[in-house]
Amino acid sequence: MPRPILALLVVVLGAGCETLARNQAELARWQLLADQAMAHAGQPRVIVKPIGGMAGHYDCRENRVIFGTDNNPRWLLAHELGHYVMQHCDSQPWEVMLVREKAANEFAVTTLQVWGLTEEQAVRDTVLQLLVIKRLTRKVQYGHDYCAEVLDVLRRHPQVPDPRPAAGDLTCLSGPSR
Repeated sequence: MPRPILALLVVVLGAGCETLARNQAELARWQLLADQAMAHAGQPRVIVKPIGGMAGHYDCRENRVIFGTDNNPRWLLAHELGHYVMQHCDSQPWEVMLVREKAANEFAVTTLQVWGLTEEQAVRDTVLQLLVIKRLTRKVQYGHDYCAEVLDVLRRHPQVPDPRPAAGDLTCLSGPSR
C-alpha cells in the first residue's frame, strides 16, 4: 500500500477511534447519573440510551430509558427515570396518563436534587423545561397538559418562588390548557 494512502488510513481510523471513545465516555456519564438515581430510589439498574432530539421515553420491553440530548438532557433523563421507577408501560386514559406525567415530573425534581441541585433549582429547571416543551409543541401530546403540569410542580413546592416570567411571556400564566 502506498505511504500516502496508509497515512490517510491511519488518520481516519484514529479519528474514528477518538469519536468512539468520546461517545463511550458520554454514555458512561449518563449511565452513572442513572445508576446514582436508581440507588437513591432503591431500584434496580436501568440501561440508558442518549439520542439526538428532545423526546424521551421508557421502553418497557427493552427495559431502557431513551432520552434526547438536544435541550435539557439531565432533566429529561430524570423525568424518564421516573417513568421507569413507576413502571409506566401501558397506555391508559388521558387523565391517568396526565397523573403519570405529573408523578414523573416530581421524580425529576427529586432526582435533580440527588444530582446536586437545590430544591429551588430543581423546581425551576422542571417548570422552565415544561414551558419550553409547551412552546415548542405544536399539537397536544396524549396525556400531557404542560400548563397543568407546571401548576402541579408549583403546588407541590409552595415554598419555592414561581420561576415563570412575569412580563412578556404569557405561557401558562392563565392556568391549565389542553
